[in-house]
Amino acid sequence: MHRSFLTYVATVVQVQVDDAGKVRVNRVDTALDAGTIVNPETIRQQVEGAAVMGTSLAFYGEITATNGVIDQSNFDSFQMARMNNSPRETKRLYRAERCAACGNW
Repeated sequence: MHRSFLTYVATVVQVQVDDAGKVRVNRVDTALDAGTIVNPETIRQQVEGAAVMGTSLAFYGEITATNGVIDQSNFDSFQMARMNNSPRETKRLYRAERCAACGNW
């Protein structure tokens, strides 16, 4: 659960661990209250991107240093989750309000 940029967000991740200890992310459910949503597609993209980024950090995220200097300079030096270990399914639930300016949900 997190509050950021005036939005409340909660995420639940369903994982499976096989006999060899390999972790597989089966499903990510996210609920959020962002107030007025003008473009729901943008919300979908943001939530799915966050699920992939979170999976990437969980599987590969580490910060290393050599001689006291951090080796990673930015996100381009981090490995990202690929199709074989990204969430199989993402679901979004958000409280929507009709936009007063354009009438969209």
